[in-house]
Order: sequence, then C-alpha cells, then structure tokens
Amino acid sequence: MSGHQLWLTIDGVVAWGLFFLLDAEVQRRLIKKIAGVLQSGGRLLFTAPNESGSFPPDVMTGRPQFSLGYEEYRKALESEGMSLVGTHRDEGENHYYFAQKM
Repeated sequence: MSGHQLWLTIDGVVAWGLFFLLDAEVQRRLIKKIAGVLQSGGRLLFTAPNESGSFPPDVMTGRPQFSLGYEEYRKALESEGMSLVGTHRDEGENHYYFAQKM
C-alpha cells in the first residue's frame, strides 16, 4: 500500500479453547496483539483453566496445555490496558474470562 498504513480496530475477539494450548510467553503476546486491535470498549472472551500450571495434552490436538491462572491473566490483561470484568465456570468445568479494553 504505497506508504500508507492500514489501521484496523475491532469490537470483539473470541478465543475458545485456544489460549491454554500456547506457551506462556505466546499467550502474553497474544493478549498484547488483541489489545492492540480492540477499539476502546472492545471485548475479549477466552477460555483457560482458572488454576495455573501444566495439564495433560489436549485430547483433540495432542498439544500440551498450560494456564497462566486467574491472577496472571488479570495482570497480563491490565498491563495491556484491559480490565478483567468477569469470569464464569460452566457445568462442564470450562472457565471463561471476560475482558474489556479501557
């Protein structure tokens, strides 16, 4: 694009069953990239275990699982100008994080 830069902002991102299949540093970089494209007030929904640590490989992908855990996700979001506005655990023990860009 001959010297022009394209700026993209979006209203929301859903990352279902993804974050915890990435290394810890990749998860933090992903949060940064998402925060970079979310418009003010934009929302992020992602799933990851509430507890921190490693878990057995994912049955669908065979990839190792790693969760930063609630407190580290909260800190990572806040460091990128986002607020953790809520969480939810469903009957299948899936944990949801709801964040919003400030």
